[in-house]
Amino acid sequence: MPSMEDLRIKKTKRAIENAMMELIELKGYSKVKLIDIANRAQVNRNTIYLHYESKEDIALSILKSSYGENTFTSDIDSLFERRIHKSDLYSFFEKLMNKVDENIELYRIFLTDNSLSGYSINIISTIQTHLKKYLVDSPNNTNRIIYILSGIYGVISRWVIYAKGSKVDIVKELTDLTYSNIFKLELKR
Repeated sequence: MPSMEDLRIKKTKRAIENAMMELIELKGYSKVKLIDIANRAQVNRNTIYLHYESKEDIALSILKSSYGENTFTSDIDSLFERRIHKSDLYSFFEKLMNKVDENIELYRIFLTDNSLSGYSINIISTIQTHLKKYLVDSPNNTNRIIYILSGIYGVISRWVIYAKGSKVDIVKELTDLTYSNIFKLELKR
């Protein structure tokens, strides 16, 4: 059972993150200041620094909770731990796109704000590192996985930034492109 302190911390962090989202919608990301977040969340600015290093850190926390890293890696695990079927890939991309769509404005900010550009590199690097447990360590596999991940990232980015295509069409396209390339990877036996 969580302690009262744990519950209070969760409540405070939720208030800070909700305030950040509300302010982004009202003012735009670049105009949001930590003092604005503190005032809206009804906390002291120092309280924010107890839980976050910066406003970028708050936004990153919101994204991580949107599609938790553990959920994402367990979804990848379920794909690779058995024979990959096209329908499994479709379900994976459908779930991913629904999560992105739930917080599309925040994803748009992360993809277009130059101060947050390291986030994209971090995502691809984290997934690539996670996939190493399933793949033979070879230059060909490294190049192929970077190609696949960069392509997925590019298609999703285009959809988020420019609203090109329907979500269903993007899921189908991502499934087709990934399925046609995934079997070129050398898997560990």
